[in-house]
Amino acid sequence: MKQNLKQVTLITLIALLTNLFASFTAQAQEQFSYEQEARILYDLALYKGVSDTDFEPDLGGVLTKEKGVVMLLRLFGVEEAALALTDAEADEKLAMFTDAADVGLWAKKQVAYAVDKKYIKGLPDGSFRPKQALNGKLYCSMILQMLGYDGDFDYNTAATSLSQIGGLTSAQAIKFNSDTAINRDSLVGISFGSLQARTKAPDSKKVIEILIEKGIVDKQEAIVAGVIKGLSSLTISNGQLSPSFNPSIFQYTASVSSSVYSITVNASAEEGKVYVNDTLITEDGGSVNLSTGNTTITVSHRSQFDELSTDYYITMTREAPPISPSESSNNNLALLSISGGSLSPEFNTNITNYSVSVTSAVHHITATAELADASASLRINGIATANNTVSAPINLVVGENRVVVRVQAENGATKDYTVTVIKAPKPLSPKQYSYEKEARKIYDSTLFNGVSDTTFESDLGGVFTREQGIVMLLRIFGVEEEALALTDEEVDSKLALITDAADVTHWAKKQIAYAIDKGYVKVMPDGSFGPKQVLNARAYSSMILQMLGYDGDFNYRTAALSLAKKAVLQLNKQKTLIVTL
Repeated sequence: MKQNLKQVTLITLIALLTNLFASFTAQAQEQFSYEQEARILYDLALYKGVSDTDFEPDLGGVLTKEKGVVMLLRLFGVEEAALALTDAEADEKLAMFTDAADVGLWAKKQVAYAVDKKYIKGLPDGSFRPKQALNGKLYCSMILQMLGYDGDFDYNTAATSLSQIGGLTSAQAIKFNSDTAINRDSLVGISFGSLQARTKAPDSKKVIEILIEKGIVDKQEAIVAGVIKGLSSLTISNGQLSPSFNPSIFQYTASVSSSVYSITVNASAEEGKVYVNDTLITEDGGSVNLSTGNTTITVSHRSQFDELSTDYYITMTREAPPISPSESSNNNLALLSISGGSLSPEFNTNITNYSVSVTSAVHHITATAELADASASLRINGIATANNTVSAPINLVVGENRVVVRVQAENGATKDYTVTVIKAPKPLSPKQYSYEKEARKIYDSTLFNGVSDTTFESDLGGVFTREQGIVMLLRIFGVEEEALALTDEEVDSKLALITDAADVTHWAKKQIAYAIDKGYVKVMPDGSFGPKQVLNARAYSSMILQMLGYDGDFNYRTAALSLAKKAVLQLNKQKTLIVTL
């Protein structure tokens, strides 16, 4: 009898051990639902598992409420902010709970941070219950709190609410709307889905987009992982992309021949919008003109509400047209002259812009140009002209007249030399000027120089340009010394506001810079100043009114009349300027 009992006991023990071993084997071979998602979150540094160095997700691990809080803060990229709390700050924030002492030391700061930010709440009895098993409803509620939906959802349907903002599928919502404890596998499933959830309006951004904007997640790694969508296709009408298109590769190159002047870029995306050089792409693609050499094309994939933009760059290289070795590329002039005046500055092969001043008696001029290479050809103001030969007469008007000398090299390359011929207006009756006595008076008061630094030579018949008018006006108003005190750097900075700063003569640069800065003169609508333009009475009267503080109080066309009405004005506190018209 005893022998039989021993046999039965032994058989029972063997059976128990066999079942236990089979159970352990089954657990070891279990394939968890979200193992791939756990790997993605781990690679993005949003999930740690049970190892600080290796991927050990422990997806079967059971979770408590405090563990859920720690993992949630890590997912949202704010764990470091929580760990920055001092122990005293953490204790102060946890003091509201009756069971604060039960919170694990490793989780104190994270729980305190989450409580302070109202991501989690205590229970009606004043406790937190950190060791309570974490369930789907509770974890989904925490996520909704972090997304700003406090008070906008029912705890018992938290998973459904999360699915409605893109965080879960409807099937997942049904599964996780439960009080049943969840393991790490379920937490990973909810966390991974929540990357696509949107924060509460008006921001309404996806969690993953926020993590990328904050630099917590690398955009390229996110595209590789599939948590954000890049382009699904990218092609060009000519040439071959190198490397071949891949949504996670953002830099490409391609080459085309010199006969290709434009290409069409086609791109598509599963969601969002696609732009080519900031223009929304159409069904026909985006057309881009190509220059010889490199042209960079930017293809932007923007999310649904333009919160996130992923840019792809294509550097297109268009070959230069072939040039025959026998053809010269020399398109320089050796000499250039204008009848009736001298070039300023003196001619230099490498200088392409000049000016010439002529009197009112000069009604036309001619230009003579000598080629540096006889194989090149000449056109002066569009008319073919033989090398080193006087051009056809060029009629002049009062003011500026442009003469363009175009040199075309044997290989077709062109260069333009431009001469601005400034014709003076006809003077008043010779030597019978209206204000000669007044000129003498202001000369004696050192407010007017004329054309000599030592004797009275008023040159009242001399034609004024805008830059000359500014210089004399600042002298009359006694502020020329202030203008001349400007440094070269200050002058360059102020003249950068006008497009033709290079045309200002060196002796007038500081005065013009000073006048523009003070608002005494205004820039023209096209951004230019026109320093070489002939000065008229309206313009000069306007400058005076500007200096007297009447900006906006007069009409340009009646500036002289306005100035007459304001003949005597207080200036510079103690000085009185009497303007006689």
